[in-house]
Amino acid sequence: MKYQLFIALRYLKLKKRETFLSVLTIISIVGVAFGVICLVVAQALSTGTHEAIIDKIVGNSAHILIYDAGYSNGIPDYETVTKELIEKTDIIAASGVVFGWGLLSSSFAPYTAGFIYGIEPESYRNVTGLLANADIKISLKDDDNWILLANGLARKLQVKTGEHVRLVTAGGSLTPVGLMPVPRTFIVAGTFDTGIWQSGETWAFISRTKAQRMFQMKDRVNVIQAGVKDLNNAHKVAAEINKIFEKRLMALDWSDMNRGFYSALKLEKLVLFLTLGLIVLVASLNIISTLIVLVVQKRKSIGILRAMGADERGIMTTFILQGIVIGVIGTVIGLIIGIGLSVALDHFQLIRLDPQVYPIEFIRFKVVFLDCLWVVILALAISFVATIYPARRASRLKPAENLRNE
Repeated sequence: MKYQLFIALRYLKLKKRETFLSVLTIISIVGVAFGVICLVVAQALSTGTHEAIIDKIVGNSAHILIYDAGYSNGIPDYETVTKELIEKTDIIAASGVVFGWGLLSSSFAPYTAGFIYGIEPESYRNVTGLLANADIKISLKDDDNWILLANGLARKLQVKTGEHVRLVTAGGSLTPVGLMPVPRTFIVAGTFDTGIWQSGETWAFISRTKAQRMFQMKDRVNVIQAGVKDLNNAHKVAAEINKIFEKRLMALDWSDMNRGFYSALKLEKLVLFLTLGLIVLVASLNIISTLIVLVVQKRKSIGILRAMGADERGIMTTFILQGIVIGVIGTVIGLIIGIGLSVALDHFQLIRLDPQVYPIEFIRFKVVFLDCLWVVILALAISFVATIYPARRASRLKPAENLRNE
């Protein structure tokens, strides 16, 4: 062991004669540990909650949306296109969907706006998790007058499974006075939870055949919704579709569709990291004050070391090592407590949320190695920078003056 590290560790030992210095050292370690705990827990909260929200959004929607590249009124021959997509790309499931706005009413509530999706249940079930988690009580046969309502929309209409609702769309029947919208009656086959308040208030599903007639789409669909095996590979698959079907189709993956929201989550995590990093920065002031007091109290020892042949660099290294040791001890303690606290908060689901307001039922915490690594780097870097000034002051003390003053 080099003498610099030996002396640094010796100076850190708690001594009854140097109570004030010992207290300052403990405060410095606790300050660094507290800052690291806050950073670890905050990063775990940010990562866990963001992933839970994204899983909720992506789990209830398609990974990739595929439109007609010519911006025409839908995709013709969509069944052939769907087979071609599965054969030529990494898409594992796809389903043609018709959509449009309509007005829904019941015997208990007036007309309210709804966003209507025309789906083929069997193929759509393989693309998103909405139908798998839906509360369906009536069989969903093609071309039948069934309708699935989002929970919020069902509450608005004050209807339950088995009751009837009326749907009016822009497309209608030709009459002597022109094209007139015709209300059609549907039986509520079940309800589903979108996990998002906005869509939970408006979404409804009917059979694709019915929707094609009501929205005058004939044999076309507005979009092909597709799913991939690896969610993180969706952007690459979308780019591949755009390349292969350059003049026919245009694909957008889930990150493109939620770009603003996804960017906001990343920015929030960065701002949270930098803001809570200020706690470690404030804790570093304790390291500076501890080392300055130590330099003042150890003037004689520094003079003896210089007289014995220790150079300025050796003295400076001694005090830098002492500050780094304080930072390392505080970081390790903070890391252990922070990880343990994050795991406990997630396992026992201690912070619960109102599912009627938030898309998740409780705040998730997920400890990621890379997040912890950045916290460690930040804490040790700040601890190192905090040692430079007092260490330089110690190295520039004149040995003869120190011994004469003592």
